Amino acid sequence: MSRLNLICNGMMLFNELDEDHIQIAIPTLDGHLRGYCFDPAPPTPAQRTIPAKKNVTKLDVGNYQLTGPLSSRKASADLFDASGCIVLSKKIVNFDEAAASKVSAMITVPKPNVIRLFRGCEPNTGVLGSSGKGALREPDIMHDIAVLCYRNLPQNASLSLFSVNVPANSAACFNWILYSNEIIQPARGNGHEGLNDFLSIGGKPVDFVLSNFGDQDGTFDTAIGMKSIHMAMYFELPDTLIERSTNLDSGPAGCSFMVLADA
Repeated sequence: MSRLNLICNGMMLFNELDEDHIQIAIPTLDGHLRGYCFDPAPPTPAQRTIPAKKNVTKLDVGNYQLTGPLSSRKASADLFDASGCIVLSKKIVNFDEAAASKVSAMITVPKPNVIRLFRGCEPNTGVLGSSGKGALREPDIMHDIAVLCYRNLPQNASLSLFSVNVPANSAACFNWILYSNEIIQPARGNGHEGLNDFLSIGGKPVDFVLSNFGDQDGTFDTAIGMKSIHMAMYFELPDTLIERSTNLDSGPAGCSFMVLADA
């Protein structure tokens, strides 16, 4: 049976909505590209260059939904490894969804079977700032990429997201990619922490660190249908003026993500 890997790269918030759904909030950030691409690509010839490179479609502010996969109904605190990313408790941390929705792409997805983290980085500084009481624990490793893996897609289902609608049985493996990445990597210490704008603890702002905290791993092939070229997404995105080849090696970390869990 086929599978869908929803590859989420960069600064975004995974908000646990209910037993069946996670809401992915991707805010508008200066110097960032918010976009997506698909592999296998849609049938339009101009869209067949995969992975993205110059084929990223920009994603506008709005509400979107992934349909087709069944929900695993697993808790976000169980799906995400709190030692590998910032996982926050909704009992302590408040998310201003109304404010975020005005400047974000809000994507509702079913809960996957498993979530795998890639492009890890051992932070050379604390990432919880003064807001540590809102997190389940201090991460040992931060990751740039979270892959929501939907295994054994229903044979008669249609996968639908944004403008694409395809039969689930039309490919053995779908790698659909969401981006929230710096177009030009900032100097270390000059990162963007835009998700903090929508979070608070006891009415006070938070200061979680989501970028420029160390060097990340290089890329490698996986056993779930994603090749190293898929995993090179941050370095794959070119400067708007200068063409760069895909970098599969270790280098400065891009932007990481946060999770808001019913925990």
